[in-house]
Parts: sequence; structure tokens; C-alpha cells
Amino acid sequence: MPNAFDSANYPSLEPSRLVVGDRWAWKRADLSADYPTATYSLKYSLRLAGTTASEIEITAAETGGEYVVEVPSATTAAYTAGTYLWQAYIVRTADSERVAVGSGTITVVNNNDVSTADPRGHARKVLAAIEA
Repeated sequence: MPNAFDSANYPSLEPSRLVVGDRWAWKRADLSADYPTATYSLKYSLRLAGTTASEIEITAAETGGEYVVEVPSATTAAYTAGTYLWQAYIVRTADSERVAVGSGTITVVNNNDVSTADPRGHARKVLAAIEA
């Protein structure tokens, strides 16, 4: 398994699954050709599905001509597990105008090492209840 702390090994797209309390990291090198890091920035907005108040905002760093996302464990430890709808957007530094460049869903799961929540999914819980 490659070293997940080495930015050379970061996934090149947004992940589909993240863990509360883990370090989150990925990069988007594909955007810098059209949106150079010197004059644009990449930002993310993640909103917990079914809520209006729970938003995670992430700003990517501009490193070596790539947009690099790194969110420390101490920060993600405070996040709520669930399905998040995300949107990525490029912001023009000169005037703060923005354009959306991607969207999707990310499942954020509990860290089983510290969570007291039942780690089984809904289907497993229902099956266990039926079998009981």
C-alpha cells in the first residue's frame, strides 16, 4: 500500500468514502491547465443530505501547479457521519467570481475506533431484528 501521507500518492479525484477522524487528502491536477493556481483557487462545499445547517467548507492549497486538498484529523473528528452532497468550484482571485466544476456525493463513516454507534448498516440491523 502506498504511503497515504505522501501527496504523490493522493487520489486524483474526490473520494466516495471518508472516515470521521481520519486525515482527508486528494488532489485535482487536471484543473490547473484551465485554471492556473496563480490566479484561481479551488473550493468545496459539502452539505449533509437532509439538513440545511450542516456544511463543510474546504479550500484546496495550490501546490506545485496542482490543487491539493488536505483536511487534518483534528478537524474531521468533529464532522458528522452521513451522506454529503458536494460541489467543487473555481474562484477567480481577482474578483471572487466562481464557476462550478464538479459535484457528487461522499459517504462519511464513523471511526469504529472511537465511535459508540452501531457500525452495522440499516439492512443488517433489520435482518437481525427479523431473525430475533
